[in-house]
Amino acid sequence: MDTPTPMDTSTAIPNKTVTLQQTTDTASTEKLLSPFSALVPAALQEWIAFTKLQQASITSYLTSVLRAILHSQDNPVPMCMLVSEIMKDFKADNTEFEEFVDYCSFWLPGSSKKKNVKKTKQNTMSSQGNALDVLYKTFLLHKDELTYSHFVLKTAALIRKKPLNDDQMKSFIQQLMLYARTSILQPQKFESPNEVLKNCLQLVLKTLKQFQSQHSEHKESSDQTLTTDEETTPCEGQSSFFLELTKIVFTSNTFTVWLQKIEGSITDCRIICLFLQDAVEQLKQSVSKELLKEWTSNVFCTLIDKASGVTENDLDFNSLTGLFQAVQDLLEVDNFKDFLQNTALLPTKSLLNSDKDGLSDKGRFFILLTKLSAGLDQSETLTSANKDNKKQIDKSLAMKLLSLFEATDDEKADSLICHMIKQDTGVTDVATKKTLLRCLEGNKQKVLTAAYLVERRDDLCSECLDWLKKKKSKEMLNKHQALFIPVINVLLTKESTGIDSLTSLFWDWLAHWCITESSDQSSASFLPELSNQIEECDDDGLLRVTVLKKLAKAMDEEVVIGLVEQLCKGPITSKIPFNRLQLVACSGLIGQITSQSSHVMCEFLHACLHSVITLTKESSNEAYMHHYSNVIVQSIQCFDADLGLTLAFVKTWNKFVKDVLKSHYQTSETHRLLSSLLVGVYSKSQSPVESIIPASTIFQMVVSHSAFIPTMLLEVGADQNIDSLKKVKESLVKLISTLLDLDCSACAPSHFAVFLGAYSATMQLVDQQLLYIMYLCEIKQVDVWSFRPFMFGKIAVEQHMARSSLGRSLWTQPSMAEVIALFDAEKLKYSTLNFPLDIKLQPMGAKSQEEDCNLTKEPETETASIDTSSIYDPCCVLPMFSYLMSPTSLVDCSKLIESGCIDYIFAALGSQDTAMRAAAYHCLSEFYTHLETARFWGRREVAYVLDCLRNSVKKPNQRIPNVICMLLGRVLHLILTPDDPMYKVVFKMLFVKPELNLETVPMMQRLFYSSNLQNKSERAWLLQLMIDGLRDKHDFYIYNQQSHVFKTLLSFFNTYVCDRKIQGMIIQLLEKVTMLPGATLKLIQTHSLLSWIEGQVMTSTLNEELLVRLCNLTELLVKSASLSMKSLADEEAGQILNQCYSVHSMMKKLKVSISLLRSADVLKVGITCSLWSENLSIPSSKTLD
Repeated sequence: MDTPTPMDTSTAIPNKTVTLQQTTDTASTEKLLSPFSALVPAALQEWIAFTKLQQASITSYLTSVLRAILHSQDNPVPMCMLVSEIMKDFKADNTEFEEFVDYCSFWLPGSSKKKNVKKTKQNTMSSQGNALDVLYKTFLLHKDELTYSHFVLKTAALIRKKPLNDDQMKSFIQQLMLYARTSILQPQKFESPNEVLKNCLQLVLKTLKQFQSQHSEHKESSDQTLTTDEETTPCEGQSSFFLELTKIVFTSNTFTVWLQKIEGSITDCRIICLFLQDAVEQLKQSVSKELLKEWTSNVFCTLIDKASGVTENDLDFNSLTGLFQAVQDLLEVDNFKDFLQNTALLPTKSLLNSDKDGLSDKGRFFILLTKLSAGLDQSETLTSANKDNKKQIDKSLAMKLLSLFEATDDEKADSLICHMIKQDTGVTDVATKKTLLRCLEGNKQKVLTAAYLVERRDDLCSECLDWLKKKKSKEMLNKHQALFIPVINVLLTKESTGIDSLTSLFWDWLAHWCITESSDQSSASFLPELSNQIEECDDDGLLRVTVLKKLAKAMDEEVVIGLVEQLCKGPITSKIPFNRLQLVACSGLIGQITSQSSHVMCEFLHACLHSVITLTKESSNEAYMHHYSNVIVQSIQCFDADLGLTLAFVKTWNKFVKDVLKSHYQTSETHRLLSSLLVGVYSKSQSPVESIIPASTIFQMVVSHSAFIPTMLLEVGADQNIDSLKKVKESLVKLISTLLDLDCSACAPSHFAVFLGAYSATMQLVDQQLLYIMYLCEIKQVDVWSFRPFMFGKIAVEQHMARSSLGRSLWTQPSMAEVIALFDAEKLKYSTLNFPLDIKLQPMGAKSQEEDCNLTKEPETETASIDTSSIYDPCCVLPMFSYLMSPTSLVDCSKLIESGCIDYIFAALGSQDTAMRAAAYHCLSEFYTHLETARFWGRREVAYVLDCLRNSVKKPNQRIPNVICMLLGRVLHLILTPDDPMYKVVFKMLFVKPELNLETVPMMQRLFYSSNLQNKSERAWLLQLMIDGLRDKHDFYIYNQQSHVFKTLLSFFNTYVCDRKIQGMIIQLLEKVTMLPGATLKLIQTHSLLSWIEGQVMTSTLNEELLVRLCNLTELLVKSASLSMKSLADEEAGQILNQCYSVHSMMKKLKVSISLLRSADVLKVGITCSLWSENLSIPSSKTLD
C-alpha cells in the first residue's frame, strides 16, 4: 500500500475515515512539533508482512516502542492517523496490539468516547504492572478513573512501591502531559476534563518529588562508594536526567494549547497557575534559576499578553496574581510594558470591584505587575537586580495608579503608591491637589504618602499648609495627632512658616506622651537615623521623638529644660528608670540647650545612673545596657563643657561603679559605658570632689575581680563562647587603658605580667591597646625591665610564675631560640608580606592626632582587606629583636634568617615612618656585628648582601623600595639553600657590582628575557617577587616608569611562550595594582588596560579559570578607578567611567555565560551563548577544558 510519510502531511490519503483537513479544522492553531521518524511506518509495514509466529515474537516490544513514541509527540494526531490507516485493513490477533490500535483511534478528531475495547472486571490497580502500564490500562479501559483524586494517590503509592527506571519515568511524564493537553484541547472526550487536567498535573508533581527523594537517597549511599575520576558518578547522571524531566514538563505543548484557548477557561487557568506555582516552588532548589527562567519565559510572556485583552470573566486573575507573586524572580520586567500601557488606558472603574470601593482581581494583578516593573519585591523594597537599572514609570501609568489610589482604600495600592512616590519622582510629578487631600483624609499609609508628596513638591506643601488652617482640619489634628506626625515632621524639616500655630499643639501633646504614655521598655536595638526624616519604622515612637527634638528649636529654652528635668525626676526621685524613648528624647533635647547645659547634662547623667542601678536590681537582662551605653556615649562625645558635678551625682556615681562591676563585669557594654563616663567625670579641667571614688580605686576594683584574669587570658567558661569573651576582653582592655590614662599609680608588676599574658603582639586593636597600657606602666616607673626579653602570651605568665617561685637567682632567662619560637612561621611570613608601612613606632594611644586629619586622604598603600590578627606589630617586634641582638646576647644568626626574622626587619626598611626605619637599620647593624663572629654556611655571602645594601644607602635612614626589601629576604634564604636553581642565577648577577640600584626592579631584564633552560622558573620567581614587592605608589612608579614592567607584561601575556601559570601571575599583579587607586587610573590611561582586557577575551584562548579571574579583575578595576576620578576633569572622568562600565557589563555577561556552560556540562548538552555582539561569543567548551 502506497502510504505517504508522516512528514508529507499535505499528501491526500484516499478513502480515509478521518482526513488531514479535519485535523486542521480541529486544531488549526497547532504546530506539528517533534515529528516521529520515518522508521515508524516502515516498521509497521514490515511487521504486517511477517508471519503470525514472527509477529508474536516482537509484538510486545513493538507496542511498547510505539507507545513511547506516541507519548513523546507534542501532537499525537499525525501518528495516530498513520497507525489507523496502516492497520485499517489488517486484523491483529494480538490483544495487546489491538488495544494499542484502539488507543490510537481515541486521539483522532471526531472519535467517540466509547470504544470497542473489551473491558475486564479486573481492577487495573491490582495488576502486576508498574505505574506506566497502569496509567495506560486505566486510560484505555477506565479513563473516567482519571477524574478521581484516589487515582492520584494510588498511582503515587505504586511508584513508591515499584520505582520506574529512567526511560519509564520519562515516558510516564510525557504520557501525563499528553493527557493533560487532551483535556484542554478536546474536553468532550472526558466527562470531567478539568478534574483530568488537575489530577494529571498533580501526579506529575508527585512523580518528580518521588524521583528527587530517590535521587537524594541514592546520593547518600553513593557518597560512601569510591568512584574513578574518568567515570561519571551515578549522582551526576541522576541530576542530569532530573533536569531533562523538568524541561519536558515546562516546555510541554500542554501550556501552548492552553494559552491558545485561554479565553473563558477560568477553571483551567486556576489549575494550571496553581500547578506552575507549586512546580517552581518545588523545583527551584534543584534547578538553576537561569534554566527555570529559560523554560518558563514563553509561558509567562504569553500569559501577560493574553491577560491584556481579556476580562475577568475570561481569566482567573486571582490565580494569575498568586502565580506571578510566587515566581517574580523568573519574570522579565520588559514583558509587562504592553499590558501596563493597555491597562492604563482602560477606565478606572474597570479595575474596581462590583461595589466600586476596592480593587478587582484584575486591578490587583495590575498593581502586582506595576510593583514588579518598578523593581520592588514582596517586601516593597528594591530588588538587587533592578536597583542599579531602576527606571521611572510611564506618565499614563502613574496617573492610573493615582486614580486607583484616590478611588479606593486598598492596602496594597496604598503601600505601592507610597513606595513609588518615595522612589520614583515621576509619580510625584503627576500628583494633584486631589491626591494630596485624599491622602490627608485617609488612613495611616495615605498620610505617610502625603508626607512624601509634601517633601517632594513645594506647591503641594503650600496646599497642605492651607488645608491645616481650615477649622475641620484643626479638629482632625486635635483628635489624631499621632496620625499626622509624618506630615508635621516634613513641614518642620522644610521650616515652613505656616506651621507656627501648630507648634504649641504638638509640643504639648508630645511632651505629655513622652512623660506618661511612652511606655516602651523593649530591648530592641536602636534603629539607624532616618534618611529622609519621614521613614516609617518598626517603632513609631522614634519618629515622635524626632519631631519633639525639632519642635524644641522653636520653643523657649526654659520650656525645654523644664521637660528634661521633668523626665529626669522619674529615675532620680521615683526610682522609675528611663524607657528607651525617654532616653533618646532627653539626649536629643539636651543638644538643643545652650545655657545651663552643664547642669542639665549632669542631671541627665544622674538620671541615667539611677536608671541603670534600678534595672540592674530588677532584671538580669543585659540588653538595656546596650541602649544606655549608645546614648550616653553619643551624648558625652557631643558635649564639650565640663560637668557640674554635685554631691548627689557623686554619691550615685560611687554606687553605680560598684553595682555594675559587681553584676555586669563580663558585659562589654558595661566597660564601654564606664570608659565614656570616666572621661567626663574625671576630666582634668573638672573641679575635684573629695567624696568621689578615685580612678586608681576603680582600677583596683577592675583588676581584683575574680573574672579579670580568665577574661584577659581568654579562659572560656562553661556558659561562654570564645567570640563573646573576645569582645568582653576588648572592652575591658579599653576600660583599663582609660583608667591608667587618668591615674597609673596603682599599676604593679603583677598586673604587667597579666598584660603580657593577654598580649599576642599583633596589629589587632586589643593588642595595640595592651601595648599602650604597658607603655603607660613603663613611663610611670613600673619595674618592667625584669620581664625582659618580654615574652608574650600564656608563656609570659608561666615565666612570671617561675620567676616568682624560684627567685631571680635560680630563674634562667629565656634563650633566643625560645623567644623566636613564640612567633608563628606562617604568621611572620604574612606579616613580612603585609608589613604596615604607614604606622609610627609608637603605641597607639601615644600617637599624635595628625593621623585623624589624614583619614580622608587617598590611600597611598594597598588597601586590601588584611587580617590584622595575623600581622605582628613592629612597635613590639623591632624592640624585641633589638634586645635579642644586643652585644651581650648570644645570637644564632642562621636561626634568625631561617625563622624569617631578618625578612621582617628588611620589610621595615620600606616603612614611611623615619623612626621605624631607624629601628630596622639598628637591628641590621646589631645583626651585622654578630655576623662577624658567627660560624655557619653562607656567612660571607650574607655579609656581602648586607654590604650591598649599605653601599646603596646614600642618606641616613633612607627608605628602601619594597621590592628591594623582598629581594633581600629571598636572597638570604637562597644562601642557606644553595641547591636551589635560583642560587647561582641570582648571585651571578649580584656579584657583578656590590651595590643595588634602588630605582629599578632588580634583575628585570636578565631574568625575564633569560635564555636558560629553566627560564620559566626564573620568570615565575621574578613575577612572584614583583607581586609581593608592589605595596605603594613609589613601587608602582618604579615598575611603570623606571622598569616598564606593565608594558612588557601586557605585551607578553598572549605570546606562545607565556603559559597558564605566568598568565595567572600577571593577572595577580594587576589585581595588586587595583589596591592603589591612583595606579589603577594610570594603567587605564597610559596602557589602555580596559581595552587590553576586552581584546584578550575576544582573541585569546584562555581557560575557564583565567576568564573568571579577568572578570573579577574588571570589577576591581572599576571600583578602584572610581575612587580616583576627582583628580580628573569632568569630561575625561566621564569617558573613563563610561568605558569602565561598558567593559564591566561585558565581563558580567561573560561570567553568566561561564556559569551556563557549567550547567550545560551537567546537562551534557552544548550551549552557544552570544554575549555582546554578533562577532563575539563565549569560547567553546574545548577552549575551557
